[in-house]
Amino acid sequence: MKNEKFERLMSEIRNEQVDDQVVAQAGQRVWKSITGTDPAADLSTHTLRSCEDFQALIPEYLGKRFAPARALLFEDHVHACVACRHAIEHARDGEPKQVWRVEPKRPPAMAWGWAMGAAAVFAAAVAVAAFSNGMLPGQHIVRAAVQTVDGSLYTGSGAEMRLIPAGYEIRNGDEIRTAKGSTAVVGRDGGTL
Repeated sequence: MKNEKFERLMSEIRNEQVDDQVVAQAGQRVWKSITGTDPAADLSTHTLRSCEDFQALIPEYLGKRFAPARALLFEDHVHACVACRHAIEHARDGEPKQVWRVEPKRPPAMAWGWAMGAAAVFAAAVAVAAFSNGMLPGQHIVRAAVQTVDGSLYTGSGAEMRLIPAGYEIRNGDEIRTAKGSTAVVGRDGGTL
């Protein structure tokens, strides 16, 4: 039952017709409260879009010639804006306003170029060393070859052990083992190990 009363009340409020003249008068009262002037006055002097607009009003603010609502809006901006806060402090002290600009210091372009060049040379040297030593992923460079086997020679570990014959090429990462009592001769780059 309470919901029905509430819905009926809301429906009456929605359907109520307010005269346009009443709305206009309410708008004028609010505007006069905020600005302290007649709403028919020139609106271009009341537009506040940037810090320069607020800073132009500093003499009026310091002379306390603002309406209370306008002063509240001005103070709200000043509390949030460091530049306007400094401008008010300078105006109170009678000093001319001085704008500070922070410019980032950059290292000279020449030093940056040398650093990038050195890094590129270092990266290229590491890549060449890794390639020539077979250290790159997926690269299986042949390091040696089995020349002779007397007995059994195995590669791998655990369940993946397999028997290898003479002539087998040993690559990076390959592990080879002889069985008990077996011997093998492995040659590297034309020599023997």
